[in-house]
Amino acid sequence: MNISEICLPNRLAYLKHHAEFRAIFGKSLKTFWDGNLLGFNIIEFDHFINPTESESTYEAITRQYGKRAVVVVKGLLQQPNF
Repeated sequence: MNISEICLPNRLAYLKHHAEFRAIFGKSLKTFWDGNLLGFNIIEFDHFINPTESESTYEAITRQYGKRAVVVVKGLLQQPNF
């Protein structure tokens, strides 16, 4: 795998989701973006979401922002939605 095969999917995910991310979370996606090589920084985002000890990050996102927000985050992480 070469670097463009890593960076391009991250860049496309950013372009696809950045406007909706801002609309949902009220923050720029750049706040949680570690460049096109690493992409979305879920650790920093988890600190922002601040889930309770008994819930996952996805559960906290759903509780605070709704199911569409989870779809956007999964898109940034390039995970399928089931």
